[in-house]
This record gives sequence, structure tokens and C-alpha cells, in this order.
Amino acid sequence: MSLQDAGLNAEETQQLLEALAAIRQGDFSAQMSTSQSGMAGEVAESVNALVDQLQKFAVDVSRLAATTSVQGNFGAQMSSAGATGIWKDLTDNLNHMSLILATQVRDIARVADAVAQGDLSQKVIVTAEGEMGELKATFNTMIDQLELLKNSVGQLVEKVNNAGLDLGSPPPIP
Repeated sequence: MSLQDAGLNAEETQQLLEALAAIRQGDFSAQMSTSQSGMAGEVAESVNALVDQLQKFAVDVSRLAATTSVQGNFGAQMSSAGATGIWKDLTDNLNHMSLILATQVRDIARVADAVAQGDLSQKVIVTAEGEMGELKATFNTMIDQLELLKNSVGQLVEKVNNAGLDLGSPPPIP
């Protein structure tokens, strides 16, 4: 079936090609005139609906990225209201990624806060792979090393106390 068979005249065909070229280049401002009837009107409405969907998705992804990367707020979610098919899958996947990242960062922050308060009993327990898994392992190793250092200093202080040495006084001169 040709575009003429679908009811599109030369001007409408040109408008369709221009709209599709703009979409391909990431320009979602292109809209087709919906004043025509029949198949030409349906094509125009479908193209415009696609442009609107792409624009909404692009805005939501940009907002999610800015909220996470620029504002430093983890766990933002995109709206999946009305989304179907691959649009819903993409939205759900981005939301899941955001939730996992938020959970990982919040667990590391929880443990960092505990360490800052002097509590070395806390560990990062969230599931993490890749670079986040490496960060988790490094953080937990750091806590283990701090615990060893704390214990070593405690043993040294105990030895000094048991020896009866007063570290504030000058050593006796023989």
C-alpha cells in the first residue's frame, strides 16, 4: 500500500516525512496537522501521539537523572501511569534501578553514620555487585581494620596502665 493509497496527498506525505525526520533527530516538537479525515487523519494522530509519548518519556528520564545525579536524591521514581508495552518495561526498569541504587547508598550511609558515632559493629549488608559491591567490601574491610586498631590501642593502654607508667611525667633518670 502506498501513501497515496492510504489517503495521504503529497503535502501530507511531506509533513509526515518531516515529522519522522525530526523524531529521529530527537526533536519532539514536530506535530502533524490533524485536520484531515480518514487514514491521513489517523496517521497524523498516531504520529502526534508517538511524539507526545517520546516527549513525556524524555522529560521523565531527564528528571530522574537530574534528581539522582545533580540533586543527589536517590530513589526518585518515574510515573508509569498509562504506560504499556516497552514504555512500561523501560519505566519499570528505570524505577527498579533507582530503587536498588537508593537502597545501596542508604545502607552505606547508615553504616557510615554508625562509624562516625563510634559504633564499629555495623556492616554494609545490602546486596551489591560490580563497583558497588567493591565499595561495600572496601567499606566493611575499613570497619574491620578500625576495629583491629581500636583493640590494639586498647591493649596498649592496658599494658601501660598495668606497668604503672605515668605518660604525663618525664621518665625517671637513672
